[in-house]
Amino acid sequence: MAGQRVKSQPRADGYFRPEIVGRIDKIYIYKTLSGIIMAEIVIMKMAGVAKSYGLDLVYIDPKVVFNAMNRGNKLSKFGIRELDRAIDDMLGDHFIAAKEAGGKKVRLDIEEDGVMAISPAD
Repeated sequence: MAGQRVKSQPRADGYFRPEIVGRIDKIYIYKTLSGIIMAEIVIMKMAGVAKSYGLDLVYIDPKVVFNAMNRGNKLSKFGIRELDRAIDDMLGDHFIAAKEAGGKKVRLDIEEDGVMAISPAD
């Protein structure tokens, strides 16, 4: 019954013509992600971005994760791609600098003045 209600909603709202809605077989409804799951996703995404720059990210200060989650707070509207953009914007320049300095293994920290810093992890 709930599936029919969800399926009829786009037609009632005028988003889609009835012939388009008629072609929809299933609609999946996802719950918003909780804080700890989002933090895990952020960490995995950061490690993936570091890998794309040829770096191994061995430590991330929890404050860096929290900052990335705040930057990606549009997730409920735009999806996970917004988080990818936020992380790349946040870390790209730092990773480029670390790569140019010859780094292989790096860590992300928040300094006492609140500025994010990337440093070699030995």
